[in-house]
Amino acid sequence: MKFQKQLFFPKQSGTFHDLFRIRRMQMLVCFGIIYLINPLISNAVAEDSLTVSSHIPTHVRYVYSGINEDVVLKWNKLDSSLINLSRVNPAIRNHYNSLGNLGSALSPQLFKIDREIFPLVGLRSYQPYFWKPDSLRFYRSNKRFSQVDYHNSTFKEQEIRVIHSQNILKNWSAGIDFHRLGVKDFTRNSDTYQNQLALYSWYESPNKRYNLFLSSIWNAFKNQVNGGLKSDSLFDLGNITNLGLKGLSIQLSDAKHQVRSRILSLQNRYNLLNLPDSGDTRKRTIGSFQLIQSSNFESGSYAYSDAVSDSTFYSQFYNGTSTYDSLHYYSLINSGGFLLPQSDSSTSFYFRNFTSTIEVEHQWFDYKQRDTFSRSNYGLKAKLFSPVRDTSFNFKASANLIFAGENKGSYNIEGHAATPQYKAGGLYISAAANNREADFMYQNYYSNHFLWKNDFKKIQSQNILVGFSNKPYLFQLEFILHTIQNFVYIGSDAKPSQFNAPLEISQIRIIKNFLVRNWHFDNEFYFQNGSKENVIYLPSYCGSHALYLEKDLFKRAMRAQIGFQLNYNSAYYAESFMPATALFYNQSIRKTGDYPLVDFFIHMKIKTARIFLKIENLGDGLLGDSYFLTPHYPQAGRILQFGLNWRFFDM
Repeated sequence: MKFQKQLFFPKQSGTFHDLFRIRRMQMLVCFGIIYLINPLISNAVAEDSLTVSSHIPTHVRYVYSGINEDVVLKWNKLDSSLINLSRVNPAIRNHYNSLGNLGSALSPQLFKIDREIFPLVGLRSYQPYFWKPDSLRFYRSNKRFSQVDYHNSTFKEQEIRVIHSQNILKNWSAGIDFHRLGVKDFTRNSDTYQNQLALYSWYESPNKRYNLFLSSIWNAFKNQVNGGLKSDSLFDLGNITNLGLKGLSIQLSDAKHQVRSRILSLQNRYNLLNLPDSGDTRKRTIGSFQLIQSSNFESGSYAYSDAVSDSTFYSQFYNGTSTYDSLHYYSLINSGGFLLPQSDSSTSFYFRNFTSTIEVEHQWFDYKQRDTFSRSNYGLKAKLFSPVRDTSFNFKASANLIFAGENKGSYNIEGHAATPQYKAGGLYISAAANNREADFMYQNYYSNHFLWKNDFKKIQSQNILVGFSNKPYLFQLEFILHTIQNFVYIGSDAKPSQFNAPLEISQIRIIKNFLVRNWHFDNEFYFQNGSKENVIYLPSYCGSHALYLEKDLFKRAMRAQIGFQLNYNSAYYAESFMPATALFYNQSIRKTGDYPLVDFFIHMKIKTARIFLKIENLGDGLLGDSYFLTPHYPQAGRILQFGLNWRFFDM
């Protein structure tokens, strides 16, 4: 058994300073856990025999600003469970390949079609980290609400997120959401930094006829990028410790990414008709008639700098050996229209069973590099859907069309239908057709190392999904078939190309969870087929599995989980990463994956505090000595993580 990489058994050849630093961190973590847990348990047990008033509010809820199938703003409760508490890495949690450390660029393992009809002007490799207006939570509570999330790990990895929300008036709330991440001392020139801030406010008129959602978001990432290892052979031997990763030779010693995005979002909803109160039994044709309007303005930039570019890594230097490439973009999307909500009191069959919306959209964007490109598009979108209920058939349809502008003719059409949830389960089916332009960066790009100007045909795609679910048996099965014409990919030369022949990709997704007394066995399986040589490579299998025991302790003062998490994907030709463009590109030289990533975790909940302790990559040296997800970017060995989630409620 090899333990060279693990945090707890470092190589004896390390310096005294390195060993002392590791032991000191272990002691601090242990004392920190004892310090946090001891008073919480003591207080909780003491209160077991006393009559105390609860300080946890009963009215802490939140909504999303987008229009959903319930139309009336859908209230959501805070998640206080322990499930996935320690899965803080979105790459592992959502089946992405990373460059080895948290915060680095990502490429998906699972195939998915983008349904947006307006062309993307930003970077896809950092999009999974971005905060967007649709993902913001607007809180409403009878008390001030705050939440702190924190975790630290090996490689000086620290992440903190602070959320605070309070009511300015009974019907007017405001909040702030702040996030910061830093990872240092992984491999050379691979540090990652993220700073994100969101300010938001929600106002609802006293008569509930008018709602205003306003938010401002800042995303700022500053990452070092090293181009990967010069040679994989030393790491492949499996005798490199976590501390030794810093000594491996890399391709680029001074290359950096800076990615920024600023988004201002405004949404208005106004009901032109008086809302019936709960005691109003009068029938009417239309329950309400709402005007809806939204505006989203985004300004973003991407910069790549390298003062000492390596001529053995890059084959072209158009503007000299020192590199500073940048692009800037601005995007404004306005939409407006009306909404006719479903109403149980309506005399009309249509309005009693369906909600409909019709909106006109306008997109303007400005893309600046060596040249400036300005584009405008005019679109029309409509939705028709029924309320989501387990006891009845559900239906949803939507259509989005650009009828004028640079991307005229782009469209997206979707439909979904579901049966009621019977004792044996329920069936559902979805279908979609999409016709869209390739990302703007794939069509135009000018830099020191890469130049291209492409005139790609529109990407045409269709997909159908058939699914079955049985909620009492914790089971779900889905079959998905994608058909794509004119697929755009990044070839082995790290430049965009188009595959004009039809491409078919099939997927099967299975979720099956088991519960026996206090034992849980949760499983999610993905099977994929459709890899096309030199065009797209996909792992045939991706899976996530968790086996754990969950029960109450200390007279129910604490709820705890203890168990193992397994993530695995089969071996395949994963995409390589090009630092100059922040794009992942095809390669057929080295397969990655086929490595069982096993984590051991302990989750605890005491009152409003949730705490976790995790040993990540427990099988290092036992199930394998080393592994890659992205070629030439090594993954860490055994590491220790500690984190907490703490909520505070004040009158």
